[in-house]
Amino acid sequence: MPFTGELKNMIYKKFSYSLLLRLFFLLATLTALAFVIVNIRNTNWIFTTLTLTFLVLLQVYNLVHFVTKTNRDYARFLISVKNGDYISNYRSSFKDSGYKEFYSSLTEVLELFRKVKIEKEAQFQYLRQIMRQLNVGVIAFDRDGVIEVMNQMATRLLRTIKVDHWDKLKTKTPEFYEIINSINKKDKRLADVIIKGEKKQFLIEVNTVLLINKEHKVVTFQNIKSEVETKEIEAWHKLIRTMAHEIMNSLTPITSLTETSVMLLQDEKGRLKQLKELTEKTISNLSTALKTIQSRTNGLLEFIGNYRKLTRVPTPKMRKIRIDDLFKKTETLMAVEAKKQNVTMQCKVFQKNLTVNADSGQIEQVLINLITNSLAAVENVISPKIIISAFAKDESVIIEVIDNGVGINPDKVDKIFIPFFSTKPLGTGIGLSLSKQIMKKHKGDIEVFSIPGEKTTFSLYFPL
Repeated sequence: MPFTGELKNMIYKKFSYSLLLRLFFLLATLTALAFVIVNIRNTNWIFTTLTLTFLVLLQVYNLVHFVTKTNRDYARFLISVKNGDYISNYRSSFKDSGYKEFYSSLTEVLELFRKVKIEKEAQFQYLRQIMRQLNVGVIAFDRDGVIEVMNQMATRLLRTIKVDHWDKLKTKTPEFYEIINSINKKDKRLADVIIKGEKKQFLIEVNTVLLINKEHKVVTFQNIKSEVETKEIEAWHKLIRTMAHEIMNSLTPITSLTETSVMLLQDEKGRLKQLKELTEKTISNLSTALKTIQSRTNGLLEFIGNYRKLTRVPTPKMRKIRIDDLFKKTETLMAVEAKKQNVTMQCKVFQKNLTVNADSGQIEQVLINLITNSLAAVENVISPKIIISAFAKDESVIIEVIDNGVGINPDKVDKIFIPFFSTKPLGTGIGLSLSKQIMKKHKGDIEVFSIPGEKTTFSLYFPL
């Protein structure tokens, strides 16, 4: 039976009729008792007087019990609603009460609340899952600064843990905090923000929502720099494919020229001509030409090979791998080189049985690239050290490669993932760009934080 106004009126009437009926019988009994007491001279009425007195007491008790029990049950119902306890059941009260509709309605209202609570919880879990998968940071807080929503991407972009109050972000990300506070009710802007020494470019949108006469501020932001990098990589792919095609076309005449030069040194029967048949100048020119062509050919082939590495990163074969197993393999591969340079290399896994879904071979390659760079960075450092660690944080698995090498200059940090850009004189500029692509294919990311002369940290982020 729905809990409607009609039902409430019916319950009120039932309660009124029941109460009036009890009062009527109590008044009638009192009247009879008063009549008997006035005429008590008749000794035959003593038993009647005692009987009526007992009835009055019984009716008073019944009236008090009726009102008290109803109030108690209604108070218990209100407490259940207040505390979110929707399991209580009043059907047991049906047997000892003529007020069945009242108790039935209480039970049905609680059942309705219980269903609504279950639906709200399901909606909350559904929205929570959506928030986790968003590639946009979201923070929502009320006018008192209490943070109601702060999704995983927000903590990753701000490189902080979840906090429960907006003012707590002031010490963690002061620039971001001030920018948001400077925006009034609704605005969108592009801003450069320094997050723990790293420059990020955020597209920030702020909206103010009024709910139940209370303002809530919703902040959404995303790292445009990351999006630009993705577009840059796509542009590089297109350029690389075009250049590879053109270079391959150029290799054909170079190879042909090499064969022609060789033929100049042979007679019609394919035998090498006698020295007297060739002038010294011809021999010298041919030799120089052949060496130049061969050198150029080898250079072009190596150039093309590097381009192909960038344009043909295979789709990762994802499976669950243990981080400690991954570290053991990597450490075995790099231990000899580290020992040659007297570099202390340590591997740490902070959570037992930590795993990640990834292509083991590709992630090994990424770690080898990072460790190789670290070995070059600590080459002239006193007490060189490389630490590889893994841990779970904010619904991500993070692998860090930290060295105490020369570091990376701030003006070069933004460029190190660009193909063919290298900070090393003999570097190819392939390793980090390739590592970036591999992490993108794993739905993850790679970030760098460097303090020149102190340390450099490369962080690999894997979604759980």
